[in-house]
Amino acid sequence: MLQYGFIRTALLGTTAIGVVCAYLGVYVVLRRIVFVGATMAQISSAGIALGILTGWSPNAWSVGLTFLAVLFFAHPSFGKRWPQDATLGVLFTVSGAAAVLLVAHTARGNEEVVHLVQGNLLAMTAAEARWLALAFAGILAVHLAFFKEFLYLSFDPTMAATQGYRAGRWNLAFYVLLGVGVALAIKAIGILLMFAFLVIPASLGLVLTRRLGGVFLIAMAAAAVAVYLGIGLSYRYDFPSAPMIIAVLGGLLGIAAAWRALRRPRTG
Repeated sequence: MLQYGFIRTALLGTTAIGVVCAYLGVYVVLRRIVFVGATMAQISSAGIALGILTGWSPNAWSVGLTFLAVLFFAHPSFGKRWPQDATLGVLFTVSGAAAVLLVAHTARGNEEVVHLVQGNLLAMTAAEARWLALAFAGILAVHLAFFKEFLYLSFDPTMAATQGYRAGRWNLAFYVLLGVGVALAIKAIGILLMFAFLVIPASLGLVLTRRLGGVFLIAMAAAAVAVYLGIGLSYRYDFPSAPMIIAVLGGLLGIAAAWRALRRPRTG
């Protein structure tokens, strides 16, 4: 399959997105903000739909709306006046409905809705793939450069405060990087696959090891393997690529969970 340029392009762009989203997903899962990630994805899709309707840059609309959501999620009052899960539920459903309504009367309304949900990664151009690879490499580089700060603020905010770190600023930085990643990924690979990259590889890493460094490495490796196997299987058996990648990720997680259960010592 590698003889085809469009498949090599899809592999490059999707792997870049998957590996970095898997890295970010470790924070998302351990901070228990999985539904925040899902809501960001829906808001981002509404931005893309607005861009399609107006004829302006879908990516610009997506990043803009997601950035507004980031400011809301990162604000210290978020979740204090109203229950956090209720607020997220309202934003999730309203944003999803808005995305569908905005493209309902466009020339390719139904097709656009399908692409928003499951993506169309095989239609990615070489320029888009290179741009996505550079953008996600930049997000990962910032995270690695400030690894200690993000780690402290995510898992030991009290220790971070005693060492002089400003929790509000670093929390905003985390959400901004997450929001930019989500917004850029949605148009290329769709809501389902982007959200799967945020949740399943991190869960796989946590099943296989309790060492945080190992969790990051396993999550990133699983995302890369799933992209290659998923696109390969979809090419061989003529299935949609994004759902196949998700199926591979789910299969890997199931195998890891079964292996962990078999290794668990029996009591009694």
